[in-house]
Amino acid sequence: VRTIMPYGAFVSIGDGVEKALLLATILRARHAEREIAIVITPTAATLKMGDQTWIFASRKGVHPQTWNCGQRVPATV
Repeated sequence: VRTIMPYGAFVSIGDGVEKALLLATILRARHAEREIAIVITPTAATLKMGDQTWIFASRKGVHPQTWNCGQRVPATV
């Protein structure tokens, strides 16, 4: 996402990892029954829900990992 600042400069907001996590949060709220996963590599974050896939470029260099975002975890008190 690019935003124009008041003085006219462009600033990038949110890396691919943040964008994938934000979209996963929205999809989780709308499709609680669906399996959702984010697969992270050093250059991209790939969000998967069923047969749909979204790929976001990333420059963070995060170690490869997979986040399962589609299962509710019971709250502990």
